[in-house]
Amino acid sequence: MIGRSALVIDDSKSARFALRRYLEGYRYQVEAVESADDAMRFLEGSKPGVIFLDHVMPGVDGFTVLRNLRANVDTARIPVVICSSNEGPEFNEMARAAGANCVLQKPPNPEQLYRILDDLERGEIPSAAQASAPAPLLTAPPNVPRFPVAARPASVPTPNGAVAASPPGTGMAGTSEDAIREQLESRMKRVSQGLFVQFAEIKATVAHLASQQTKLAEQTRLAEQTQSARTELRTEFRNGIDETNQALRLMTSRIEGIERELFSQLTAMRTHVDATLQLHADRVTEIVQSARQAAAEEAQVVAERTVMAAALRISDQLADAILGAVGRR
Repeated sequence: MIGRSALVIDDSKSARFALRRYLEGYRYQVEAVESADDAMRFLEGSKPGVIFLDHVMPGVDGFTVLRNLRANVDTARIPVVICSSNEGPEFNEMARAAGANCVLQKPPNPEQLYRILDDLERGEIPSAAQASAPAPLLTAPPNVPRFPVAARPASVPTPNGAVAASPPGTGMAGTSEDAIREQLESRMKRVSQGLFVQFAEIKATVAHLASQQTKLAEQTRLAEQTQSARTELRTEFRNGIDETNQALRLMTSRIEGIERELFSQLTAMRTHVDATLQLHADRVTEIVQSARQAAAEEAQVVAERTVMAAALRISDQLADAILGAVGRR
């Protein structure tokens, strides 16, 4: 069973859109790119469950891209469905030889697409390795479809332009009418499918324009809101500046008053300190003078005492000397 993810490679925007819508209706996650280069870049980091590859693209054809996918070991096993308006055994053989698993007619037929996806999930479509085998490529499964499918016009080989022999019981006119009817039904079916794709594209374009209009209206509303918010912010900013300036002026006035008060207090303190220092200086001078006077008086007393003591010693010595002299006589 393949993963429910698909990669659509087609240069046609309408074809990508139509196939994406179909696949998303079958609950596939779809990635759509418009060139082989975009596809290769996508496949470097992701591995889808199936690849829908357009047969004819600018610059490189789908078969070349398909061969490159099969030559790459990372993408060789991914189922590839060739999308082409060509049909018939010869084209199917070419697609099989290039490595396609099956062919999806363009514009896409929902019933055929459903059968291809169903067979891929059940493993009934040949793998990439089996695709190169000489077995006929499947463009429609052999099982009975799950809902009615319009019959394809049968090809009637006619040698040299002659009409093929009619079955028993029918005439050539009936066979021609049936063939014409089938061809007309086939053409009408293709035309209706093409109209459906165009209608889907127109619907998508209208939806895209409606979405763009909604986005534009939303952007306009946001722009108006932004402008209004800018105006409000500008007003609030100006009011804030005015309030800040007023507060600054008030603070400046208060600071100036505090400075004047501090200067007055400092002046008074300096005067008081100067007076106190002078008083202490006077007291120190007085104390020094008193100390000097006391020291002088004390020195005088000490000197007098020293003189008296010396005089007493001298007198004692004289007395002793006199007494000694008298005694010797």
